[in-house]
Amino acid sequence: GAGKGSAALHCAARFGFDPPRVMVSGDGENDIPLFESMAAGTKGALVGNAVAGLRDWVNGSAKVGSYVLAERCHARGILDGLKHHFANLGYTHAKDVLDRKDGLLVKVSVGSDTRLVRTKAPLSFADLMTTIRARFEMPPRLDIKLRYMDVDGDLITLASEDDAAEVETDTKGPLRVVVVTSWAECWCCGKNAGNLLS
Repeated sequence: GAGKGSAALHCAARFGFDPPRVMVSGDGENDIPLFESMAAGTKGALVGNAVAGLRDWVNGSAKVGSYVLAERCHARGILDGLKHHFANLGYTHAKDVLDRKDGLLVKVSVGSDTRLVRTKAPLSFADLMTTIRARFEMPPRLDIKLRYMDVDGDLITLASEDDAAEVETDTKGPLRVVVVTSWAECWCCGKNAGNLLS
């Protein structure tokens, strides 16, 4: 039947990942089907804020294989699980990005691909463009345009150092940037990347 666990295994197979290269994570009893997929060989991470019912099920289930109980809650607990299970593959990046205090944390979306990046503070338009091009491996000649989400939820064009200076007074928390290119539109099956920010 359809459920979170079978969906996770279906997506893994669809994208060519063997179950041992997949990690599931959850915090509620509705996530039990995800952890049942561990019988097929996936890894698991219970985040620190997992409810007692899920913890009890995982601890008492013979179906559960390799899992870790993360100390931290929510997304940071997931990152701890990834590091625990996949450090041998060199996985450290996402945790390092979240844990660093220097610079400015930026969520960058190109089509359906969203990544966390750090850039120098105060924000520099040139540095941000360089960081985005490097992170997404964009060809140097590819024309890209940046938009950021302001406190009202509007997408504002970010095209110069003057624009970058205004961003810091206009936003609180992580800066959210959408990269709009003809490449992103193609990647998203014709949808404008600006419509994919949520």
